[in-house]
Amino acid sequence: MFFVSARPVPPRYLFYYNICTTSMFIRISYSQTTKKRASL
Repeated sequence: MFFVSARPVPPRYLFYYNICTTSMFIRISYSQTTKKRASL
């Protein structure tokens, strides 16, 4: 998925990757909470 290669990774790309993973995690947790509410 994502690995640090021999050459240095630009901080901008690392920052963008961090935002992507955080937004994806928030989206997954939000969908899980909505599913729980729907089941109730």
